[in-house]
Amino acid sequence: MNVGFIINGLPEHGIVRASRFLAGALTGVERVQVVSLVTPDEAPTDAEFKKFQSDLADDGLLIFHASHRTNQIWGPHEQRIGRITGLLKAAQKPVVLYLHDIYGNGFVKTLAEKISRRLAKKKTGAVQGGASGTSAKKTAGILAKLRSYEENFMRAVDPYVSHYIVSNDIERGRLKKFVDVKKISVLPHFIEKRELPCDAETAKARLGLAGKRVITLLGFIVDRKGHDDAVEIAAALPDDVRLVFAGKCDSTAYL
Repeated sequence: MNVGFIINGLPEHGIVRASRFLAGALTGVERVQVVSLVTPDEAPTDAEFKKFQSDLADDGLLIFHASHRTNQIWGPHEQRIGRITGLLKAAQKPVVLYLHDIYGNGFVKTLAEKISRRLAKKKTGAVQGGASGTSAKKTAGILAKLRSYEENFMRAVDPYVSHYIVSNDIERGRLKKFVDVKKISVLPHFIEKRELPCDAETAKARLGLAGKRVITLLGFIVDRKGHDDAVEIAAALPDDVRLVFAGKCDSTAYL
């Protein structure tokens, strides 16, 4: 059978790398032919997508790797659901949607409360112990907005999706609140093998961290990942431990 991958976005992005990794792994499977449509743009053009599908065998299927929270993959927040759903509607083969960032209500509530406290702190210049009064209203508003966006996304795409892939059982549990659990499979995150330019001790010396134990948080620096929690915890770490964030941050306000 043919498996067609839609791999869109900047090549260094983690989601794009994961798509390439999965496509490469399937290439070695007997009786499976993998074809990829790779574009740095937010989505392939209608002409590109139509030709790509016509090149697949009748028994082919399509795999999209999507995240409704990633502007570097599917564009601005207000356009994302429409762009992903539009591509799914144009699919002429069964579609497997490989999802990232299924948060669920528990995570969304925690994030909303964090944002609310940050807004209160910015306004008053003092740390707020919790969300109360105006802060509680802000939390409720943020919570409703984030929760409805994720639910709206899943309701919009589900009619066009034959199966879903998520990276862990926690996200599977969150996703089954929106779609049939029988349509969900778990595929653990990939692990890249990279050649490092030097050993760990040399790298630490170059960074001024010789003789220190280093804890590194890799990946994009955004508020939903809890880097602010790590900063608070850092004060309780032993003196020889250093916390290093290694990743891009698009929000100077968060920093």
